[in-house]
Amino acid sequence: MRHSVALRRGRKENIMEEKILIQGTCNRIKGAFVENGYGLLTNQRLIYSKHSLAKIAAMGVLVNLTQGSYEFDIPLSDISSVQEKKRLFSKMLLITTTSGEEYSFYFTKLMEWKIHLSNLLPGKVI
Repeated sequence: MRHSVALRRGRKENIMEEKILIQGTCNRIKGAFVENGYGLLTNQRLIYSKHSLAKIAAMGVLVNLTQGSYEFDIPLSDISSVQEKKRLFSKMLLITTTSGEEYSFYFTKLMEWKIHLSNLLPGKVI
């Protein structure tokens, strides 16, 4: 499912400027499968791309944001909770949306991601 994109190329909107706070390798867990990918956390949303790092670097982060070249994004206003969970020998973050959808991620710098999410979503990060 794709959520609405906050930035639109060529249009001026009265929205807060979107800024990247943290980015890096993150793998999405879907049942028994692990999908290699890349995550971006902005002051407005969490963005997940299953593109390779080389492709993301070649395309550029801003191109990904403005053209929607990513798997999905989750607006921060749609996140109801973030929980640290353990799977096998690794820790992951389980993100639950207000509509009940759940997304599980392994982040290479899990604690940094958790701190940024805690700052953006006070009281929602467990």
